[in-house]
Amino acid sequence: MDDGSIIKVKITIKKDRMKVDFTGSAKVNWNNSLNANDVVVMSALIYCLRCMIDEDIPLNEGIID
Repeated sequence: MDDGSIIKVKITIKKDRMKVDFTGSAKVNWNNSLNANDVVVMSALIYCLRCMIDEDIPLNEGIID
């Protein structure tokens, strides 16, 4: 990030499930507007996946654990 905050992402895929883990990423920064809530993060992940694969991903289905 512009302020030096680190974002770590670990993706694990097993059968038809994918887990995205942000453990080790920077903590919430109260001094700027770079934080995103869970819904914004999920939306960004789905958008990135849809761009990378040649298959439709439902926008309103699925399981969030």
